[in-house]
Amino acid sequence: IYWVTVAPKSPAGLEWKARYGGADGDNYLITDYYDKGQVPFVVIAGNLGFNVMIFVILAFCAIAFLFLRRMTVGFELGGPAWSAKISACILFFFWIIYVVVSSLQEYHPTYFINLAPSIA
Repeated sequence: IYWVTVAPKSPAGLEWKARYGGADGDNYLITDYYDKGQVPFVVIAGNLGFNVMIFVILAFCAIAFLFLRRMTVGFELGGPAWSAKISACILFFFWIIYVVVSSLQEYHPTYFINLAPSIA
């Protein structure tokens, strides 16, 4: 609702154009909206690609683990208490890996592959 009320020539609108409008015209769609007197809502993807990649890899590992568990124990979930607890710990460990790697990528991008475009 805020961006509908902001005039493109207002200080907030000019700041928006400087930040997201693209000085070299690479964001032609956004600039086109701006030139029509509209200030569209923009969300920079940032590290979304990296997070999706980590999520997909760990989801595949979790599904493969459940498939392996089905072949060896006979159950995806449940079964003997000892195997259920071990499985819960392994799946919890997958979640911890995702949270730690995603957090480190966000807060210390120089230690990881930085897939996000830099915004000046």
